[in-house]
Amino acid sequence: DTHRHLVEARADAEARLFIAGRAEGVPVMTEMKDLIEGVLSPEYSGRTILELLQNGHDAHDRLRDDGELVVLLDVDEGPHGTLYVANRGEPLTEASFKGITGTGQSPKRPDESIGNKGIGFKSVTELSVEPQVYSAAFEGAPGLSGFRFRFALDEDFDAIAARVAPDEPSLAAELRNGVAHLRVPVPLPPCLPEQVRSFGADAFSTVIRLPLRSASALASALEQVREIESSEVPFHLFLDRVSFISLHVVGADVDEEVVLTRETIELPWVDVLERSGVTAHELDLDDVSRYLVASRSVAEAHFLGAIQESVRAGHLNRNWLEWRGPARVSVALPLHREIDAG
Repeated sequence: DTHRHLVEARADAEARLFIAGRAEGVPVMTEMKDLIEGVLSPEYSGRTILELLQNGHDAHDRLRDDGELVVLLDVDEGPHGTLYVANRGEPLTEASFKGITGTGQSPKRPDESIGNKGIGFKSVTELSVEPQVYSAAFEGAPGLSGFRFRFALDEDFDAIAARVAPDEPSLAAELRNGVAHLRVPVPLPPCLPEQVRSFGADAFSTVIRLPLRSASALASALEQVREIESSEVPFHLFLDRVSFISLHVVGADVDEEVVLTRETIELPWVDVLERSGVTAHELDLDDVSRYLVASRSVAEAHFLGAIQESVRAGHLNRNWLEWRGPARVSVALPLHREIDAG
């Protein structure tokens, strides 16, 4: 089908880029592998679940406030447990598929998302040797029948080499050593794992499945879930596209779920602030904490000027130049407790 063809074509393109670089004596793909595995992935160590949740938030339309994110950690599935992260936003498009399998090529504009560098997903290698992605054909469609792929294992390069250069018997070994596995997608079979099938039946848009690579990976996943649950600054304080986040750890001896909720309450007196360009609302989190959130816009021209200055100084990448519209700056003040300082 179309999605399978796109997945295989992406893998074959990586192999052809490797061959072209080899012919020119410019090992670009090997350098990219070293960058991903030696620099980018370690930089995001301990942040895998956080990055995947932020990606899930960004998948929801910027005008929504009712999005849903789920983290499910099954400590008994597989040799070392399996982690799932699912969302109800927009499924993977061809552009976002290219972003997730590329490096620094996210289709998300910086004014529309938290992540826009296209590299946060690379942190999955900390937890899993075989990350898997399942996505729906369109938002709200059951079955996860859109993009379905995992990332290449060593043995997958034999088939790729045979497709691209059948007369080069040594190419598979060269690809294994010289191409980043997280840039090489492999189609998944139509038969879905049981838990993925359950998410699909419930019309989730995208599911990331990570069979955990070791006991230490399971320990890291558990620690990351606990940190999100207990963060001094609530994780979802500014995730304004979602209203429900489930953090669920299950197994033979454990069944623990923490639900993070987010409800916006309009205030009757905000017109006083609005005269000065400030908007405000009350935010109730998890029925236990309340915040006053005040926001103000910075005009597009003024903000772009600051971005251009930062890009010239090397403090921001050029993706930020794609910013469109005003920037919104928000401050949250707790109403459920006193604060000692600003």
